[in-house]
Amino acid sequence: MTLQAQIELEARSPAQRTFEEPGARRRTARTAHCPKPIDRSLARDEQVRLNKLIGAKIRTRRHEQNLSLQALAARLGIGFQQIYKYEVGENLIPACRVVAIAKTLKVTASYFFE
Repeated sequence: MTLQAQIELEARSPAQRTFEEPGARRRTARTAHCPKPIDRSLARDEQVRLNKLIGAKIRTRRHEQNLSLQALAARLGIGFQQIYKYEVGENLIPACRVVAIAKTLKVTASYFFE
């Protein structure tokens, strides 16, 4: 590579730079070392299944404690619609929220994963 070509290459942004390898196609710097995308469809299905199981345990424990959606939501400081979405598995439950729900329902967080 000539000096002029190196100067021009360095003047470009990293996304515009290309690697020149003998016998290889030209690739941008952004994709030069990126692996193929991972098929996450199975992982997503597993997340949905787990969310539904955790949600069902939340609902069961809430009924055992004789708490309404509104009462549990008020204790957690969130809307009752959000609790409902957790219970039906519509929304992902953050780990910190699982711990807060567990404390409110007087169980350990591991209860939801048994």
